[in-house]
Amino acid sequence: MISPVLGIVYFAILIVIVGVIVFITKKKLSVTESKKEKAEVLIPVIDFSQDNPSEQMLSQMIEAIDVGKSKVYTNLYVPREDGSTAVLSLVMLCASGIYVFNYMDMEGWILGREESHWWTHFIATDERDFVENPIWENDGAITDLMAFFPSTDGSFYKSYVVFSDRCELRSVEITGNARVVNTKDFTRVLEKDMMVSDPVFSAEEMTQFEQVLDVLEKSDQLEVRLQALKEEMEAAREAKRQEESACKEARAVTGDVLTELSSEEREKIREARHIKKYRPEDRFTRSELALRDALVLWRKQQADAQRISVFEIFDNRALDGIVNMKPQTLKELRTIPGFNADRCHTYGNAIITMVKHAPS
Repeated sequence: MISPVLGIVYFAILIVIVGVIVFITKKKLSVTESKKEKAEVLIPVIDFSQDNPSEQMLSQMIEAIDVGKSKVYTNLYVPREDGSTAVLSLVMLCASGIYVFNYMDMEGWILGREESHWWTHFIATDERDFVENPIWENDGAITDLMAFFPSTDGSFYKSYVVFSDRCELRSVEITGNARVVNTKDFTRVLEKDMMVSDPVFSAEEMTQFEQVLDVLEKSDQLEVRLQALKEEMEAAREAKRQEESACKEARAVTGDVLTELSSEEREKIREARHIKKYRPEDRFTRSELALRDALVLWRKQQADAQRISVFEIFDNRALDGIVNMKPQTLKELRTIPGFNADRCHTYGNAIITMVKHAPS
């Protein structure tokens, strides 16, 4: 039988143990809630570019290139249809398109193929890990931008993956239009691409896209600011329409014809002619446009089925080449830029069949 004194001691020890357990539990809950509160405060205002000096360096390299008007954006918050938000760390807008950049700060060497989900990263001969295909990450960002700007397609966007010079691109196979380079080659490659690329935006379109992208640089009250910009742009378009209508009515009444144009008006006419020649409807007949539309639809279906970019099937230059030439044989198809033996073997018969059945 336990003595009364020993029973009191046991009871006291039990009380202490219970107290310690309760204290530790409350402490953990307190720390967890504190961390959660801090996270909720930090998430809306965090600036990823400020935490990544390498991307700041890349941004400065882009801004140093002098090839026409351009603007660099760090951290674009792009709303998605499902209510979530995509964060794009580095994007450039210029007349030749929207350039999306992905910087990989690594050392060692890398092996990968454009169609592979995972690339192999060797830190040493006997030490390796796997990284998600950075080209696919860029493709996801471009998809988010195309969904937000429905007037654009893949031809408006250019993808660049830049690895640090401490990482050797030992075996990287690229079949599409994406660029994968080291930092030391980045400026040279980008500048050359910008110089040879045709414009996809007019000066007016550049201004409009810049206004929208400026709004996307900040995440706070994004929907409110986008709605305000939309109303502002609609008001500006309506004012322009009314001005043009008034001018037309004035000419009809007075019969005056402007025989001299200012330098600004001449520049606008030249720019309109330059943009016009890139519009398919101004370069093809009605039957050719029908063939082109059929090829575009078929290309998208093939790309969706294979889960690849449409430009891996064939790019727009090759598309226009098919419409212009209307090849009847694989040999003729091979003469179109972009159609090598593999591409002709995979897609050639289907393309020739569509050409032969196109309306004349």
